Amino acid sequence: MFINKPNGRAAAGIPLVAWAFGWLVLSTLVGCSSEKPPTAAKPVAAPAAVAAPQRELGKTQPEANAAVARSRQPMDLSHLPPDAEVVLLVRAAEIQNAPLIKSRPGIEMWQQVWQQQGFAGGLSLSDFDSGTIGVSGISERLAAQEPGGLVAMGLLELASLYDGLEWVAAIRTTRPIEAAALTGPDDEEQRHQEQRYVLRSARLGSDRKADWLISPTLFMNGPEEAVKRAIERRDMPTDRTDLAFVDAAPQVVLVVRPRDREAWLKQIPFDPETADQLSHGRLLALVWKHLAALSLGIRVDEGMGLELALDCGDSTAGGEIRRELDSIVAEAQSAFSQVKPQIPPELGEVADLFLSSVKLVEEGGVVRLTGAIPPMPYEKLKAAEMQLFGAVMQHALPVEPDEPPE
Repeated sequence: MFINKPNGRAAAGIPLVAWAFGWLVLSTLVGCSSEKPPTAAKPVAAPAAVAAPQRELGKTQPEANAAVARSRQPMDLSHLPPDAEVVLLVRAAEIQNAPLIKSRPGIEMWQQVWQQQGFAGGLSLSDFDSGTIGVSGISERLAAQEPGGLVAMGLLELASLYDGLEWVAAIRTTRPIEAAALTGPDDEEQRHQEQRYVLRSARLGSDRKADWLISPTLFMNGPEEAVKRAIERRDMPTDRTDLAFVDAAPQVVLVVRPRDREAWLKQIPFDPETADQLSHGRLLALVWKHLAALSLGIRVDEGMGLELALDCGDSTAGGEIRRELDSIVAEAQSAFSQVKPQIPPELGEVADLFLSSVKLVEEGGVVRLTGAIPPMPYEKLKAAEMQLFGAVMQHALPVEPDEPPE
């Protein structure tokens, strides 16, 4: 939505965030290099991974729901804390090898940087296949804060909340790692239940980090006590049926499921009793009442896809939220068609393609929204990126007050 002030400048706040997020997506698509590629890429159809069977807005299609469910890939949560509230999956090798990324101008230079960046065990960035990070302890930290306290905190206060959270990463590599190579000159080799791990000399916050080589191509990194607990449950299956709704097929997946929902909600300055006074207040009130978890996925292949899943608990709540989203998406598509002539052509075309691709599905209380930017010539994407960057800067700069008429 494009919301304009009387002087022609867009309103600050949420519109600026939307502009900025769009610019980040486009800059990922085309890169920040000004170098022109030798030949422009030819437009092709949107990738099949993004164009999964979907229900048209406002219609019921159980067959499409079942097809979407079958196409989902479960998330591997092995070795992560069973109480992780935030999980981030990054398929680094797939991103580096995606046609979209490999075709970017100057990618060879970045590949050299990846290969030269050294890590423990003689690894470079190009040796990482994927990484899954789990964060636990968030609810406890939020419960100890005053209601709405996070909003009033400065950066240093927010940074202090990090101490006490437990960050654990399971990292897969594209080549085998030698166990001895993980040990630095100042590190200590330790054992727990006959399993060898390396205790790092460096600290992050109040914790000393440790590495546990689980297999030649898989190791775990985290606080020493978390590594010990992972060793103790190494033969136990990770039971996270509460995350069964997540599709882990995209190259980047972020999942949030609070253990103490009330502790999270009390930090959000929102009153459901006055929701009807807000734009789309009914949707906000429904999400406030029913949303239990969400996941955000980004696919990168020839183009780019965005996937949002909202776990609403049951089909009744999911159906209500889906219908609200149906109307909002239809409203956005209609409003955009009216303002498109006022938008620079390349940016207008990219935004139109994305909005036209947005689809909604509700299945078993989970609402899924997908959208995609299909492959297109580099010059067009680069022009759209620059136009969107200009809009972001225009919104970010302070608005000069209008001079009173003489």
